[in-house]
Amino acid sequence: MSGPQDPPPDRVVVRRARRTEAATHPSPRGPRRAAAVLGALGTLGALAWLVTGPAVDVASTQPASASGTPVASVRRTPEWLTATVGQRALETAVEPVSRQLPDVSCLLLSDGGRPVSTREPDEVVIPASNMKPLTATAAVELLGAETRASTSVVAGAPVAGGVVRGDLFLVGGGDPVLTTAGYEPYEGMPRELTTSVEQLADRVVDAGVREVTGSVLGDESRYDRVRTGPSWRPSYLSDAQVAPLSALVVDDGAPDPASVDPPLRAAAVLTELLRARGVRIGGEAGVGVAPSGSVEVARVESPTVAQLASELVRFSDNTTAELLVKEIGLRTSGTGTTAAGTAAVLEWARSVGLPMEGAVLADGSGLSRDNRLSCRTMVAVLERVGPVGGLADWLARPGRPGTLDDRMTGNDLTDRVRAKTGSLDGVRSLSGWLDLASGRSLAFAIGAVGGDGLDSATLEALEERILAASLGYPAVPPADLLRPRPAESP
Repeated sequence: MSGPQDPPPDRVVVRRARRTEAATHPSPRGPRRAAAVLGALGTLGALAWLVTGPAVDVASTQPASASGTPVASVRRTPEWLTATVGQRALETAVEPVSRQLPDVSCLLLSDGGRPVSTREPDEVVIPASNMKPLTATAAVELLGAETRASTSVVAGAPVAGGVVRGDLFLVGGGDPVLTTAGYEPYEGMPRELTTSVEQLADRVVDAGVREVTGSVLGDESRYDRVRTGPSWRPSYLSDAQVAPLSALVVDDGAPDPASVDPPLRAAAVLTELLRARGVRIGGEAGVGVAPSGSVEVARVESPTVAQLASELVRFSDNTTAELLVKEIGLRTSGTGTTAAGTAAVLEWARSVGLPMEGAVLADGSGLSRDNRLSCRTMVAVLERVGPVGGLADWLARPGRPGTLDDRMTGNDLTDRVRAKTGSLDGVRSLSGWLDLASGRSLAFAIGAVGGDGLDSATLEALEERILAASLGYPAVPPADLLRPRPAESP
């Protein structure tokens, strides 16, 4: 953080040296020495601007030439110098806002991997849903972008004469968007990505099944049966913030996620759909594990992992994040648990060079208050992919479907921000890209754990003020303030 501005210095003027007899008959070294001196003077003048703030006017003994760039031209000023000037201006604009953040906060704005404004960037905070970009990126890299989850219907023996002798098993593959027609996760908002249970029922009929002498049994054995994450509040399920975790869950466990038995509910849904299609089923829905050597009757596949990752980031889908973590655990260690998945994500993050000092991964969605990430980690996740493609394209935008649909609209940030929000009681976080008029994109992360009487609305307002203060970056002085000016006559 920058401190108070120093008082402006007196103007520095380098006057032209008097001509001497030696100038009429210069030695071969003369021009080179003069060029070196003038170049140094030009750079020193610009450095003086950097240190003191106001413009420094440097006189030149060499006029501009149409045939080439003057030795002391601003065009020869090192790129790092103007970049540092821009950084100083950014810090001056952001610091009055960032110092209003709570004590437990972090801030990092980065230009191409170079920090340009910070406040405790290594402070680990509760990231809330800013855990999801890490989960989504790891899922794509560890599971494969084009991988799909399969939900299948199997029987102990092949269908004979349209009859399944015994039970029909509905086997869950960890699909988080297994959905019936018309289901809306939130009132008035149908899910954009779905895997149709009706289509699965149609395929069972298309396979020739007309009768099942037993029952339809739901099989969730791919993952464990732990329905929640560490330190989750019971209200997360009762308020339908997340589905009860299962390898076989339909409609996020609706109508009652807090008490539903997911595989039983899924089997009941398929039973009803098959009966509606004329299939006779001898018993009522139940739960079981398909026997080894079962024969597949039909299947449906989920959207790709990359599509699911996009949806979970843009809409902050907790269920998708958690089931992807369990799938990561299964693929990497053979155990479909949250603990195995988060351990694998942490190991992957370290292996690819992400700064994970102090990080704690308790779940994949960020619902747990045990999670910890620093702003440096959040920015590094963004910069691993960059401002174009992948994660950058999954982020929400102001005024568009997603978690920013009602934020930063109708102002200078509307078309400049792509971000992931994070929200728990007393916690706010925001990370993403700020697209500037200069063509640059700043990666940013802001994390704040409320205190000092700051409510959630105030924390969100501070996030937006920090971004608004950054829009002028890189603010550099006009070129003519760094360009050497003609010297005054003696």
